[in-house]
Amino acid sequence: MEIGNDIVALASAEGASAIALFRLSGAGVRTKMERVFKPRNKSPRFQWIPRKAMLGTLEYQHRILDEVLLIWYPAPHSYTGEDMIEISSHGSVYLQRSLLQCFYELEIAPADPGAFTLRAFLNQKLDLSQAEAVADLVAADSAAAYDQAMQQLRGGYSQHIEQLRLNLVDLASLLELELDFSEEDIRFADRGQLQELICQTKQELQQLLDGFYWGNAIKEGIPVVIAGKPNAGKSTLLNALLQDERAIVSPLAGTTRDTLEERFYWGGYTFRFIDTAGLRTATDEIEKLGIDRSYKAIEKALIVLFVWDAHAEPFDAKDIQSIQEKNPKAEIICIANKTDLSHHIVSKAIAISAQEHKGIEDIKNQLLQCTQKLQPTTAALVTQARHAEALKKAHKFIQNVEQALQTNVTADWLAFELKEALDALGAITGKVCSEDLLKNIFSKFCIGK
Repeated sequence: MEIGNDIVALASAEGASAIALFRLSGAGVRTKMERVFKPRNKSPRFQWIPRKAMLGTLEYQHRILDEVLLIWYPAPHSYTGEDMIEISSHGSVYLQRSLLQCFYELEIAPADPGAFTLRAFLNQKLDLSQAEAVADLVAADSAAAYDQAMQQLRGGYSQHIEQLRLNLVDLASLLELELDFSEEDIRFADRGQLQELICQTKQELQQLLDGFYWGNAIKEGIPVVIAGKPNAGKSTLLNALLQDERAIVSPLAGTTRDTLEERFYWGGYTFRFIDTAGLRTATDEIEKLGIDRSYKAIEKALIVLFVWDAHAEPFDAKDIQSIQEKNPKAEIICIANKTDLSHHIVSKAIAISAQEHKGIEDIKNQLLQCTQKLQPTTAALVTQARHAEALKKAHKFIQNVEQALQTNVTADWLAFELKEALDALGAITGKVCSEDLLKNIFSKFCIGK
């Protein structure tokens, strides 16, 4: 992919604001800006100083457009690896349009979404997984999501993937040597060590895959399903947690016929609360569809808040068992609701009154405890579905190698399977990628990044 033109974008949010920030990148941006940027109190010895803010005016066609601050980042010491300029102007909408029009007439083209980060990748300032972390960082809506994206941007995840890839490169190189000396029947790769390393690599790949569900949950929001029998107070509990009348509440059993999802921020995490239809034998086709969706939501949940009416009935362990059968990995928090009335409470259950907002803080604290318990200890968490698919492919090819070693196959077969695994891992960091893949990834970025 070739990129030779100069580009510009409004990097701050659109609309009127106190200031507006413009980013320019390309080999010719300094020369073009020297035609329109006039430093204040310019002396005969004035010179552009890298990374130093310069105050001046932008003048075009004998007209002063604005007084601005300009910072120049010379290549290769910039975000994109090219000459870059950032300009801070006043933020009126009219002025933003006028400045952009000025830049366009200087033959500085409007930047596509993700164009600056794409150039950073092509100029080897970032690898592909780090570039994707930039988009996650911009979109982060919780402290946990931000920390995770920042860690990936710093390269911790990339280093882990690259070390796995390099280990396999060493093995593939030895196998290629065997192919070169196949007529002499020489073995350069010790089959025992090869088996051991393949087994270790397979385990590490599986750990990364296991961490995808958590990593994706941190990015998208931790799925928490509110489940229980009809009229247990699930919707009332959702409203109490959100402190908003979001769900319809009625004394009639079976009011909720579909899943209802809302986001909630607590303790540095984003939780996705999913209110569900009551679990019972359906009385009509519509209710049956709602209950089916309830079980599907339970299957995907990390945490299930099981609510029962402690006033109307005693606790039934079979209800918990049915949830565990649908999702054995989910953490289940038992909640005894309506305890402001006469009730039956069991040990290890949180006693609440959703109607009177009693016990809600206890649920929030328990959510944090469960979240910290579920969080993997590994620093390298997979957050992108694209990465998870690549890891699945690599895992499959490594399994093929492991099985082939047990049948004493030839080096050419092992080398082929290892190359496929290497290509899959290389696709994560961009060692192996196509132009279509890059277009797909960076088209999802915001303009100016």
